Amino acid sequence: MAIGIDNWKAHWNGLCDGCEKGKQNRKQFTHITPTQRIALYSSMNRLSLVHTDVVGPISPPTIGRKCEYLWVLVDEKSYKVWGYLLKHKNETADYLPKWIQMVERETGEQVVIIHSDGGSEFLGRFQEYLKHHGIKHRTTPLHP
Repeated sequence: MAIGIDNWKAHWNGLCDGCEKGKQNRKQFTHITPTQRIALYSSMNRLSLVHTDVVGPISPPTIGRKCEYLWVLVDEKSYKVWGYLLKHKNETADYLPKWIQMVERETGEQVVIIHSDGGSEFLGRFQEYLKHHGIKHRTTPLHP
């Protein structure tokens, strides 16, 4: 037996520095009770917060390969879902004004915040339209 090995075992927990840091826990998310959740959402109007993302390329594509992407919008309050088949991701800017006009006419409410992942399909003309019409654009923070 090597001299000092017992001492070494007593202080070594079996993990290197990198492993230890990788196993560290994050703080828990704040828990919302069902009562708090009801209070939060009952004060919200439809279209106050709409989540959106583009899915694709879809495999297999639609018949005739006309559309390879699906643009999905979800209302936070009602969980109503809208979907548009797109040929290219950047077509979201073309459909956005039509969608906003349609849902605002249907509900009598205004779109307040659109939340996206900040992908390139939600920049440029899409973002300009939102800004011009006073609609806030929130994005998910980047994560590795």
